[in-house]
Amino acid sequence: MIEARNLTYQIGPKTLVNDVSLSLTPGELVAVVGPNGAGKTTMLRLLSGELTPSQGTVTFDQQPFAAWKSERLAKRRAVLPQHSALAFGFTVQEVVLLGRTPHPTPHAHNLGVMQWAMEEAGVAHLAARRYPTLSGGEQQRVHLARVLAQLGTPDERTDDTYVLFLDEPTASLDLSFQHQTLQTAQRCVEDGMAVLAVLHDLNLAAQYADKIAVMHNGNLVELGTPHEVLTPEVIQSVFGMPVHVTANPCVACPLVIPMPAGMALPILKQPAAVV
Repeated sequence: MIEARNLTYQIGPKTLVNDVSLSLTPGELVAVVGPNGAGKTTMLRLLSGELTPSQGTVTFDQQPFAAWKSERLAKRRAVLPQHSALAFGFTVQEVVLLGRTPHPTPHAHNLGVMQWAMEEAGVAHLAARRYPTLSGGEQQRVHLARVLAQLGTPDERTDDTYVLFLDEPTASLDLSFQHQTLQTAQRCVEDGMAVLAVLHDLNLAAQYADKIAVMHNGNLVELGTPHEVLTPEVIQSVFGMPVHVTANPCVACPLVIPMPAGMALPILKQPAAVV
């Protein structure tokens, strides 16, 4: 597991993350939500070992990231950033195969993992396409396949801890692929991974996350289940937007309905009394 204790990250006089403690446990999907500038991406980069905290500690399986060899860490922890720059004219399957770089496995095996990852991410039909010709959403899904290939298939993984970090993985996707991406993340959790996803859509977080961490001005202000965290009081205090929270009629999670200024809840007619 990944365990962070009293994390603080500063750039000059600016504190981007302030005294945050958080754990990522195998078999759990944690969504990080909050307004722009809340410190979500910085927090992800600290938890993944990409940034070194100004104060506090982060350990992965009880070892600091500095104690891990890069190749060993790359087999156990993968990060999908918000933006992945790639200007070369690689095909989609070549991009996905880059995820197999840390693995000294035979090429035939890597091709099988590549195919599995492309199918998981919904890009198998794009295998022969040149990466620069794809739309932004298609490119994001290709990189999702790449990080899945990096961690390997469920059969390939051992009993060790595996962690997947997703930074706004649904930002450039249409409605269908937003849900497909988070369903893929759920399958990773069911296979024993720990997954942390930075999300902007509170209803996606409510539907797919086991826990939600709410950040505001670099502080972790709430951490709990969707029902515990997604209350009108918390959301208005953090996002500055009044909301109505009700039960989702289709799945067992809260449904957040924004209430812009001037908007009122509809008055529902009560059924007539039976005489």
